[in-house]
Amino acid sequence: DQLGKSSYGLPAMSFFRAFILNWVTDANAPLEKHLEEVGQDADISVSFIKFDAAKPKAAFIMPLVHPGPFKNIGSSLLPSMLKHDFEKEYGCDACTPLGILGHELDLASQAQNRKIVAEVLKQANLAAAQSLASPFVRSTQGDATASCQVFGDTALLSFSIAPKTTEDLPQELGRIVAEEARRVGLKHAMAVNAHNALADDSADMSEHMDELKRAAIGCLKKAVAFEAKPFKVGSATVYPVEFSEKMGMGAGGITAIAVEVEAQKTAYVVIDGNNMVPHLREKILDALTDAGFDECEVFTTDTHAVSALVTGRRGYHPVGE
Repeated sequence: DQLGKSSYGLPAMSFFRAFILNWVTDANAPLEKHLEEVGQDADISVSFIKFDAAKPKAAFIMPLVHPGPFKNIGSSLLPSMLKHDFEKEYGCDACTPLGILGHELDLASQAQNRKIVAEVLKQANLAAAQSLASPFVRSTQGDATASCQVFGDTALLSFSIAPKTTEDLPQELGRIVAEEARRVGLKHAMAVNAHNALADDSADMSEHMDELKRAAIGCLKKAVAFEAKPFKVGSATVYPVEFSEKMGMGAGGITAIAVEVEAQKTAYVVIDGNNMVPHLREKILDALTDAGFDECEVFTTDTHAVSALVTGRRGYHPVGE
């Protein structure tokens, strides 16, 4: 208790009891009460792309919140909560990829989740104002791959180092992307961490920052060089019954959003899990190519609802393990 109070200003024994209570019974309130006490207020940005026709067709929703720390604590459940509530409200498929950030931006409680969900549902009630898109393009620098597609005045970018470990990325990368997007004439950029390979738990993502920056800049320049064209969108969600949370599949299942610009068909696949085993991404890309898609990318939400459910070195299974 003395060490907890001197180090973090909280009584360590009651915190530990609350942790054990969650581990044994799933009760989240006692532990979240402590997290609320040591948490800090913050303004949270949400990047959002909604596709409309006569009615809403699909949406990418990305709060700048990390979905952790584990199980049903804090924002661990936010990706599936946001997806399900948005789909219920707007009647279309939604996906919630991971932003460029780390555990320093976990929410303190599920009560904070509900604030974000409520605000997103309220502000999402707007009509789509843009009708053109660029083709999907990629840029590779060393181990880093950036992918980009421009919808109206907004760039959707994603980053991966797969098949090498692609874990949480420094927030600095997101700021660089936003600045570069404005420099090339765009108003907005949704920067996604694909979070789609886990080969080495100790990998340091900051070592790849220079490659990621150069890939981002090259990809944005390439995307805006294309003439924007009318496009089509389709989407679907499946909930594979053979995979449980203990096996690494979150309650959000698997969502695909397909985009067609002229002759190019692109698939974005978002899996509600905490990362993926190496080379599963590449197998999915090959399967989608065989199915007739020209370009594709696979993301995980990095939900920590699958974490601390099993014993073992990590305490969770990456998708595919």
